[in-house]
Amino acid sequence: MTRFVTCAVLTLGLTLFACDDELEDDPAEQAGGALSGTFYWTDSASVEIHKLDLATGADTKLGGAHQVRRAPDGKLLIVGAKGIEETDEAVISTRVIKTSDVNSVDDAEVNYVTLDVSPDGTKIAYDTLGSASYVCSRADGAVVARLQPQGERDTFSRPTWTPDGRIVASGSFFKQGIYISDAALTTMTRIDPNLEQPRQAAVSPDGTKVAFILKKLVFVMNVDGSGLTQIDTDDTENDSWPTWSPDGKSIAYYATAGHLKIRPAAGGAAIDVFDTYPALASKIVVFGTSAPPHWVAL
Repeated sequence: MTRFVTCAVLTLGLTLFACDDELEDDPAEQAGGALSGTFYWTDSASVEIHKLDLATGADTKLGGAHQVRRAPDGKLLIVGAKGIEETDEAVISTRVIKTSDVNSVDDAEVNYVTLDVSPDGTKIAYDTLGSASYVCSRADGAVVARLQPQGERDTFSRPTWTPDGRIVASGSFFKQGIYISDAALTTMTRIDPNLEQPRQAAVSPDGTKVAFILKKLVFVMNVDGSGLTQIDTDDTENDSWPTWSPDGKSIAYYATAGHLKIRPAAGGAAIDVFDTYPALASKIVVFGTSAPPHWVAL
């Protein structure tokens, strides 16, 4: 923050100072605190992951990958060239957790799309190009849960973890809705109020709400299906990948023409990150919409 102070001296039997204290806020303060933390995102054009400091607008290219999540221990989990991998931010030396095998007949072994790491850091939920969703061990990649019965065409996508170790995911065309698992990851139960093709569901950090895309716009509801709220009311937008702020108060999402926008989770005016940081405007066509970003408090 830059502070400008102007003072006048008055003599009325004693000396007083009258000061005009004018503040020039930084972008994060002007945005009501919504622009804070670190935003990991994917450049879909070059298939590279980036790290964006929301408080300053500084953007750093990390390396090649299709998607990225930061684990509780600070490691990055990525969908890389070899499959599901673990790496540091240098993205030089990686450990392959689950190899992508293009010749496998098992959908759990090929064409990974999105991933999320469990709150305790020991498991990874992921989906594949066939929109099937699984959970594997972070230690060795062994599949420990399949979120739909083997052989069924009813599938789930974008699995995200609740704080208590359950999974929220979107259904498919054949199994529409938003679903939550039990603690054993064996049963998926529909929680939305019979919405038509909600997609890209993401559970809030405290596990009480779910953000998702419905009719190309961002909506939020309680995890029990109540309190449905349309937080983006601009029908000209084409939103994707709603992502929660670490404190659960804001939701970031990609909008028309690749804009990155942030809105209060309770609804309200949007912050266009590219308006706040004009230097990012050159990235407007490459801010990826094919993979969800990840917003952390760092």
